[in-house]
Amino acid sequence: MSHVSCLQITKAEIVVSLHATGERYAEPRIWGILPRCRKVQLLSISPQAKRIIARPLFAGHGEASIYPDDWREVLIAAPIVSDKLFPMTITPEVEQWARQHVLSICDCPAVTTTDVHPNYNPQYNAIC
Repeated sequence: MSHVSCLQITKAEIVVSLHATGERYAEPRIWGILPRCRKVQLLSISPQAKRIIARPLFAGHGEASIYPDDWREVLIAAPIVSDKLFPMTITPEVEQWARQHVLSICDCPAVTTTDVHPNYNPQYNAIC
């Protein structure tokens, strides 16, 4: 298998769970191959100025910078599934809430900020 030059998403889903306290949670779970890497990994997502960063959740190397609009498209297309450990019935209301909850990262101040150093020039990776 050769190295890829873009972020190759192999699986994406939004996982919802209902805990004993009554709180509900939604999180994106994304598996993919990072640029210059060969192995499929579970990715950790974090917001930064004008971009979203994807890194391996468990060790490994590599990262990808993603445009918020590209990330939004991935999450809109991702299916919503119930967590196996803390299952939850998925209703249309839960689907709407979960999608809105995970999409909120695209509009958070860390991503939408324009207060960056004048020489700040992030390099973005395409999603293939």
